[in-house]
Amino acid sequence: MDIERHTNGEQAALWNGSGGQAWIAAMELLDQVFKPFEAMLAEAVAARAANRVLDVGCGTGSTTLAAARAPGARRACVGVDISAPMIDAARAARNAQGWRPTSSLPMRRCTRSGAPVST
Repeated sequence: MDIERHTNGEQAALWNGSGGQAWIAAMELLDQVFKPFEAMLAEAVAARAANRVLDVGCGTGSTTLAAARAPGARRACVGVDISAPMIDAARAARNAQGWRPTSSLPMRRCTRSGAPVST
């Protein structure tokens, strides 16, 4: 048995099902809980003058958007997550904040191995 594939499949099922839906239902509250981490991330990105940011497990995108909003934010920020519903929510949040849904701030669904998934 391939434990990594089995575990990846379980995680995909969880986050594309009840886990992802529960997170989205509590998104407003969870975004507030993660605000301090967003601020720390934005400070770190700005301090290092990062040109690229990859947010693995971006969920509904709040941390990816925080990195993109960091001072001097002329960088590529990419959010990836295993959950299609959460990536949809991240894209909606990105669009609602006025970001263009182009390559400047893509939100992509990927498997644990990093392989993109068509959505």
